[in-house]
Amino acid sequence: MPIRFIVILTLAGIFLSGGRLFGDDEEYLVDPNGESAPQAIQDLELTFRLNSYDINAPTILFTADGTLGFVNYIKSESQSEQGYVLVFKPAEADPAQRIVTAIPVGQFPALMYFNPAQTEMSVVNLGNFGSTFNTFCTISVIQIASQSVIATIAAPEARFGLGSNVLFSSDGGVAYISSTYTDEILRLNTSSYQVVDKLKLPAEFPYYYASVAPSCLTLSHDGTFICSTNTFNETVSIISTSSFTELRRVILRDVPYNATRHYANLTFRNNVLLSEDDTLGLVGSAGLGSASFDPGVVFIPDQVFLFDPQTGVKIKNDDGQDIFLPVEDNPTTLTLDPTGRYLVVAIASYDKVDSTGAEFYGYPAMHMFTWPELQLFKIQQFRSPEYNLTRTGAFGFTPDGAGNYDPVFPSFSTFSTYDSDVPNEKLVRVSGSYLDSTTGLGALGDGENRFMPVTLSPVPGSSNFAVAYFLTGTVAIVPPPEAPNFSDAFSVFIEEGRFSSILMLNPWNESVNYFVQAIQTNNTNDNNEDDDWAGLPFFWLDENNNAYVIDPYEIVLEPGQQLVSMFQGLVPGYDKVENQHGFLKAGHPERPIVGLTYNGHYSDEGVLTRGDYLQAGHEMYQDAIFPYLFSVGNNVTVLHYTNPYFNQMRVQRLKYGLV
Repeated sequence: MPIRFIVILTLAGIFLSGGRLFGDDEEYLVDPNGESAPQAIQDLELTFRLNSYDINAPTILFTADGTLGFVNYIKSESQSEQGYVLVFKPAEADPAQRIVTAIPVGQFPALMYFNPAQTEMSVVNLGNFGSTFNTFCTISVIQIASQSVIATIAAPEARFGLGSNVLFSSDGGVAYISSTYTDEILRLNTSSYQVVDKLKLPAEFPYYYASVAPSCLTLSHDGTFICSTNTFNETVSIISTSSFTELRRVILRDVPYNATRHYANLTFRNNVLLSEDDTLGLVGSAGLGSASFDPGVVFIPDQVFLFDPQTGVKIKNDDGQDIFLPVEDNPTTLTLDPTGRYLVVAIASYDKVDSTGAEFYGYPAMHMFTWPELQLFKIQQFRSPEYNLTRTGAFGFTPDGAGNYDPVFPSFSTFSTYDSDVPNEKLVRVSGSYLDSTTGLGALGDGENRFMPVTLSPVPGSSNFAVAYFLTGTVAIVPPPEAPNFSDAFSVFIEEGRFSSILMLNPWNESVNYFVQAIQTNNTNDNNEDDDWAGLPFFWLDENNNAYVIDPYEIVLEPGQQLVSMFQGLVPGYDKVENQHGFLKAGHPERPIVGLTYNGHYSDEGVLTRGDYLQAGHEMYQDAIFPYLFSVGNNVTVLHYTNPYFNQMRVQRLKYGLV
């Protein structure tokens, strides 16, 4: 028998989410072109848009105390050679006092980085980016105290790229940056503000690879070596910081191209992540194979490679096969959550917009693996073109109040200059807790105009985030969604007499304890008509108006055992629940859920005449798909269901006609 935990609460204690998206905090808007901005700032016509289609998400930085923020702009589309860094106060209530100044920097300021002491900020200016004869790359050094440029590091022979991050030694005395299009790593003296050394990375196979294209740099924890992600020949260079020489190179693409397996392909957003003892390196690979989500088509996952920085060899099993982490299409950033317990792999979806709509790469997702065990913990995937995450953007984390951290990212709608539909632009909160599954969605903008949020940065000292709007050139200071609201659902009207059952399997050779819980959700998208209880467990009231919450309860399956149960009988106290709707979820932190939801129909003679199976596309490590629960109306003839695993309305329905 399952173990059932019943908690008695007052009725007032149930309404935790209250249907509010952002709580009591007001949205602050930093608008350098607005009427409240100083006239000198308005005259600059600052914008994020280099042209009509490319997305280069700006960088947003804050001082450690959260009192000052910095974001990079260009003067205007017609004068993109002049860049600025806008200084603002994120907590200033008066819009007229919110903008401090605009600091002129170099041409096409694309990336910004603090030094370790946060006394200075380096702004990477890409110059005449995309031109063969680009001699305008510089690094502007801003002194935080004076809010002015105190030095410009000239690099006339360098050609920086979108992945040319500035990497500092622990004491801040030395810095490094990649010159992507000249195959060089530059070493900088941060006292004299000069390039003092260059390391040329040779093309290993000149016939096939005319260039190496170093991009993101990662410094080892002990400061003895640097990892460079090389995006043209799919390698990682291990570089000594003492001798400033290349020690070894990790070859990721070591097999001939095969359409049935992953073929390494690194991008400017594929950073190297090192274990704390520097003995293990990880790097995401977007691959060259095309992913397919069509039923019946074999899915070739992209992957995160594992390698040994000390030897430059990929980690392999006893059979000589690569050991890797399978992920969805187009992995970008690898990072640890603030607790250090989980590796988070961000999956991007879009790179650019144009007049014909958004260029499509895949579906945004967040993969979480336990660290350092690297066991898959959970996946949150958003299988809809209405959810997007640009590769040049950034995401952050927010505490959930229970010791975990939830990833938060800005999602923009499919953009077209000819599309007048209301945009679907959100701040998406991905639950980092095991028993919580789907996301909190906070509406951004006014719902009337497109803003296109592309990057965010947490504001220190608060729970708020700064979100950059690509199309309007504004930065909004907003809190995260208060609590998870659940994904949209839809109804399937079935014939009277149908029944629903759950089938779960335990394919393992040991007993497994699964947790099951009935959760309320909504099916009204962004409006709050029935969101008051979204995210709460099912509950029932006694005669004294006390609420009995249906908490997660255990189902123990022995090896090979199947669980087949009517959902009405599986949920404790379900017969007492009134006017609530949601779904039944199951999960296990390490074991995949294997099973089906079955909706059957018996004839008057008691013969099974038809059955529909609802199932996921593959094994699920978090949240099985179970029938949608609806405690009012005719729940024999109407069955709602949702797919919390993909956080959208995608469920494969396999019909079997038996007559």
